[in-house]
Amino acid sequence: MAINPNVYVTYTGTTPAMTMPTGAAARITDSAGDQTVNIANGASVEISGASGANIINIQADSTSFTVMRSGSTLILTGANGQEIRIPATATEQTLKFGDGSVGLMVGTTGVVLGTQVVDATAAALDPTQLDAADTSDSVFETGSSTPAVPTVTLSQTPTDGMIDEDGSAHPTSVTYTATLSEAAAADVTIPYVLLGTAEAGADYTGSTGTGSITVAAGDLSGSLTLTAEADTTTESTTAETISVNLILPQGYQAASALSVTTQLNDTSLTPAGGQTAEWVAGGNTTPFDAAAADMLFQINAGGTYTYNISGFAAGDTLDFPDGNAPTVNNGDFNDNAVDVVWASMGNVTTIHLTGLAAGEDMLLNSVADFNTVFGAGTII
Repeated sequence: MAINPNVYVTYTGTTPAMTMPTGAAARITDSAGDQTVNIANGASVEISGASGANIINIQADSTSFTVMRSGSTLILTGANGQEIRIPATATEQTLKFGDGSVGLMVGTTGVVLGTQVVDATAAALDPTQLDAADTSDSVFETGSSTPAVPTVTLSQTPTDGMIDEDGSAHPTSVTYTATLSEAAAADVTIPYVLLGTAEAGADYTGSTGTGSITVAAGDLSGSLTLTAEADTTTESTTAETISVNLILPQGYQAASALSVTTQLNDTSLTPAGGQTAEWVAGGNTTPFDAAAADMLFQINAGGTYTYNISGFAAGDTLDFPDGNAPTVNNGDFNDNAVDVVWASMGNVTTIHLTGLAAGEDMLLNSVADFNTVFGAGTII
């Protein structure tokens, strides 16, 4: 497949040497004379009509490429997607890499690099063909002939990794972005797998659970967006997780962890038994008055905070995230107050209940006691 160019150049006998920069996809027509073409890392170049003893300076080392031919055209393909096409002719052209040079021409045995015959199957360039003293180093400002291995970085927005079904405390969507360290000459496809407790299609939309993020040629990033799906089902947990896991494409290495986790908060629960739902996402100073109605407090797992509730009674429920079980801390059985604490991953959420009856306070020493005093399933 030919290169889809974004740069067109016609060389004449007076055209000065020029460098095709990273990200360029150039088609060069060599109309006359001996030419010099400089090709930076990541630039893809297709030369047509070669007619002289051209010098092709290639910034990367020869080990970065595989070689093959299509007809009499030599095709160099880099690990980063870079592609260089040079027609071989009866006049020898010189290819200078960062680690040495080699002649290209059509000989009696076909297309040859030095004495290595190039066929239609991709292969490594024989390093014994190179003149190691004749490199492209002096042409490029970096002074380094070995291209850095391109990298992939994964990030998510919002950066705190929190989304809500109803957007009450956090956005309803999360965007995962894969960023390359340098633009590639061809599209880069990065496969992914979605794991976690949330279910694709039921808890979120935007993916069936597997797929790929595509970074278009010349671009640095591509993304995947998932949107929380609101439901009307009372669930056993207030938060579920989505974990996106990237699979590195060939020729790339990771510049960050290739897995990130998002917490999907179930803020649109429909409480059973006539309860009123209250989403708890952070601490408060003035206690929430639970005396006016039967309440379902949906506790967010993110962060360390204390949330105060007054008037908690039978008919109210504390709904904690799945994972570690909450504990009841009652340091004083006569102060009409008690703490219910949930801890995970370094975060500690404390629900401080005040205004309890004296007969209730003295009985509260565990979750089992709590469910006995206020009713089965009061803490879930």
